[in-house]
This record gives sequence, structure tokens and C-alpha cells, in this order.
Amino acid sequence: MTEYSQALTNMTEEMNLIDIWRILNPDVKRYTWRGHTKNGFVQSRLDYFFISSHMIYDVQVADIAPSIKSDHSLLKLSFNLKPCESRGKGFWKFNNSLLSDNSYVVKVKQIIVDNQNKYSELTNKSLLWDVIKCEIRSYTISYSSYIAKQKRSTIDGLYIELSHLEKNLNNTENIDRYNDVKHQLEALLQEKTNGLHIRSRAIHIDQNEKSNKY
Repeated sequence: MTEYSQALTNMTEEMNLIDIWRILNPDVKRYTWRGHTKNGFVQSRLDYFFISSHMIYDVQVADIAPSIKSDHSLLKLSFNLKPCESRGKGFWKFNNSLLSDNSYVVKVKQIIVDNQNKYSELTNKSLLWDVIKCEIRSYTISYSSYIAKQKRSTIDGLYIELSHLEKNLNNTENIDRYNDVKHQLEALLQEKTNGLHIRSRAIHIDQNEKSNKY
């Protein structure tokens, strides 16, 4: 036993901690780190979740999952907690990245033309424009949901493949495919992260810049 392993064992015994992943997966061989050394490709389980032993019955999932932008895997720990109050959908905001989607732009132009013809008898141009905006909004929400569902499906598929490859990293072909899938996943998640940045700024503008009584 190495000095590090001995210190880790002493700490867990003194504080009554357990390695929850190993407790729930006693016979499974998995790794959380992988890399190339002078001796070749190496894998090891360097990352741990230590919890108090009395919490073991509250653990729902303890798993090792693929991660991005790191040579370490993700440790996933879920607990059985009391259900929280569900939230509503909140306010809808237009995602201006759709303006780069040619299919969406063509369809919106068609919606404008169709509604101009459909409501040609309206003499109030402001009312006509409000009607057209409602139609565009309805289509945009539907189209955005469809695109988001497709992206989620793609991301889920890549995660599943990455997880499978990670469990079977035993030859050069597997490692190359593993890196390729990981890069695809990183690109999709970076796009998602950029959207989160934009929405966080929108929340700040909407909620943090208003005058209040104080």
C-alpha cells in the first residue's frame, strides 16, 4: 500500500467515511483517469466520492460517467430527496441564433406572405402586424422545441456511445473513436453553454436593473 493510499484509509476510518461508488459496485472495474505515459496508455481510478456511512441508504445513483474537456471522468452521485415544488416554463424569449437557420427564415417569410393574403381585408395595419407576430411566435416556439429535442437526442446518443467506449478502451481504434465522439460532444455542449451565457445576461437585465423601494 502506498503512502497516499494509507493516508486515505486512515482519513476515512477516522471520519467514518465510505467510498460509496465501490460499496455499490464491489465487483466492477472502472477508471476515472486515462492518459499516455512512457509505458503506454494508462487508466486509473483517482477520483472518489466519500460520504458518511449513515447516508448510504439515501443514495440513489453512484456512477462514473464520461466528461468533456478533461482527461478525468465525471463522478455522478444522486440522493433520494424530498420532492421540490415544480416550476412553470417562465417567459419565452426569442433565440436570435434562429436567424442563421435558413429553413426557419424561409418559413417565417412565407408566414408573413400567407397572413397578408389571409387577412387582406384588415384595414388596421397595426392589428395585421400583431396577428402576423402571433403566428410567427407560435411557429418559432414549435420549431425551437423540435430543434432542441433533436439536439438533446444527439447529445444523449453521444453520451451513451462515449460511456460504452470508455468502458472498453483497450485498443487504438477505440481510443481514436473515443476522442472523436468526445470532440463532437464538446462542440454541442459549448453551443449550449453559449446559450446559457446569453440567457443569464437577459435575466440580469430583466431582474437586476429595476428600481425598487429600497
